[in-house]
Amino acid sequence: MQILFMVRIFLIIGLAVITACNNKKNTQNFTKSKEIDNTENHKRISSETVDTNIIAVKLMMAIKKANTDEMMALQLTNNSDIDFAAMMKVHNMGTIKMAQLEINKGTDRELKSIAQKINDDQKRQLGELNKIISKHSLGTGDESFYDELMNQMNNMEKDHSGSLDKFYAETMITHLRRAVDMARAYIKFGTQEEQLKKLAKRIITDRQRQIHDLQTWLN
Repeated sequence: MQILFMVRIFLIIGLAVITACNNKKNTQNFTKSKEIDNTENHKRISSETVDTNIIAVKLMMAIKKANTDEMMALQLTNNSDIDFAAMMKVHNMGTIKMAQLEINKGTDRELKSIAQKINDDQKRQLGELNKIISKHSLGTGDESFYDELMNQMNNMEKDHSGSLDKFYAETMITHLRRAVDMARAYIKFGTQEEQLKKLAKRIITDRQRQIHDLQTWLN
């Protein structure tokens, strides 16, 4: 009886050890499987993030190109007041579209805040430009003004690559510099209708501040 009892004890202990080993093995397999799943999920999420970023950057590039093409296609009137206002209007509309894309698809909170301020400033000035265009038809052209504008359009910088945030900051700095150059050209060579002259000076001041904000963010 005692031998039988000991045999049963050994059998119970052996079964317990086997069960424990199986449980440990199953736990290890489950943990390993979970780690694999997590890795695959991380890869999938990372891939989706990259794909989304690429799409957003390409959309930004398309907006930039369309804006440049629209400015190049403008029918100039040989009235430097109207032509400057019309070109600046198109330029502002491109700035607003790019800023809105950054606001909606960007990831950096600080840069999105800068983009929001740029968006708001451009919309206010767009309203002023529309009023000037609708009210004024005075002024004569100056070939130096048009030569300067065409030189600026032909020397626009090439596209960059990278994250949407970085691409937006770099692209917008270039874009805003074009506005400064156009405003300076108008002040130097244009007819300088008084209301438009004041707006041109404010455009230079506002854009330079915005360029500084973007450069600070990049650095």
